[in-house]
Amino acid sequence: MRLGFIGFGKMGSSLGKALKKKGHEITIFDHSKEVVREAERQGFSVAGASRGAAQKAEIVFVCVKPNDLKTALSEIKPWAGEKIIVSIAAGKKSASIKKVLGNAKSVR
Repeated sequence: MRLGFIGFGKMGSSLGKALKKKGHEITIFDHSKEVVREAERQGFSVAGASRGAAQKAEIVFVCVKPNDLKTALSEIKPWAGEKIIVSIAAGKKSASIKKVLGNAKSVR
């Protein structure tokens, strides 16, 4: 399965590594150049923008800090209708995701 990760910090990379071991194709996006370099070193595909990770994926994991969730969701909104969006942002309810993405398939 093709998976995309928006944010590849501690939580995102832990999920990504486990899913990569299971044979999933993973494309990540992160603002941190250091995180990107490490992900490339570990064999992950890297997108230059969040939309790149979202466009290639069947399921998109949004692994950003709660304050960044709305922006991250807004950036992938044009592709969200075709995907399953999984958010791991702490303290954010499903309603906050639906507020940005509308009726897109989302999981909190």
